[in-house]
Amino acid sequence: MNDNDNKRLEVERALGYRFRHPGLFQIAMTSQAWANEQRQVNRACDDWKDLEWLGDAVIYLAATLSKLGEGTERRKRTPERVNLVSNAALADLGRRLGLREALLLTCGDHKNIEKDGDQTFMAQATEALFGALFLDLRRQGLPAWDYVQLILSAHLQDRPFNALVPGSPAPGESDGERAWRERVRDDVDGFGPGPAELAMALIVERGCTPDLDNLSRPVLDALRDAGWYSKGFPELQRLRVVRAHGPNTGVALRASRERLVIEDVQFDATFESPPPSDRTGDWIGSWAGEVRRQAPASTEGVKVSIEVRSDRSLKDLMKPIIDGLEPWLGRDPAGRSRFAPRDERIEALEICRVESGPAVRVWGGV
Repeated sequence: MNDNDNKRLEVERALGYRFRHPGLFQIAMTSQAWANEQRQVNRACDDWKDLEWLGDAVIYLAATLSKLGEGTERRKRTPERVNLVSNAALADLGRRLGLREALLLTCGDHKNIEKDGDQTFMAQATEALFGALFLDLRRQGLPAWDYVQLILSAHLQDRPFNALVPGSPAPGESDGERAWRERVRDDVDGFGPGPAELAMALIVERGCTPDLDNLSRPVLDALRDAGWYSKGFPELQRLRVVRAHGPNTGVALRASRERLVIEDVQFDATFESPPPSDRTGDWIGSWAGEVRRQAPASTEGVKVSIEVRSDRSLKDLMKPIIDGLEPWLGRDPAGRSRFAPRDERIEALEICRVESGPAVRVWGGV
């Protein structure tokens, strides 16, 4: 990688998004004066002006919808939106993203910055960056606006993603698993290391309800392949997975210490041993018996929280524990295996390691 590639990677890491068309990023970082100097020596060079113009519109609309979505009082909407899209706010966002180091500026540009400060340049570059982001997504045939709004809103709320990977999440052992896993691996490569407490939002098409444990496995494998975690995921202490629906399908990853909240707990069960690494059928049968004694029949859209005292991979522990929830979740009518819970009913799932207490504790509800 050359110096420009390294600078782009630093911005992509801060942004939480991998450009599939790096040339757009390069244009977004190129001042008009720099481009003019290149043209004077017969080098083709585009500057950020057109992307800045596009990004200005994108950011303005995103801020408008953000205020509407928050239910902000009408009299406060306009001044609060002005604050969000002001040069000062955009320049501050650009600094947090590390744009200053990536800009292509002339000696004259630097003199202007020394004289007047970098606010104007940083605001222009931030607008150009989001214009480039919009076009990068659009060239992939994706609903660009929906993704840009998601990324920008996360930064405006100061809750940026570690990574956002657009695409169609594919469950484990499906036809699309390999391509999806490779897409995630390529898009998050260089964004690690992974956090000890990871929140994963899997965004799927409306009406689609794949089970979360199966949907999360290819993503976790991709994170391991990209070097976020080592074999067995010893660094991962807590994983929270939620399923969301929308046109901006994909996976959003961020470090988070927030706990899954279950307001109406329907059952709370413990077990004396964690799932073994092999011959799990007998263990699941015993665990399912414990669940059967405590759990009423579940409804749609439940949440599950798991605490486990084990050094085994959280990824490997999820499936046998969830399979044993069949008495609560109900049996899948199409299931052919010994244990086939209707785990698509789980819309949010958390699993974490603990150092004391029961080997397995699971509680669930809505």
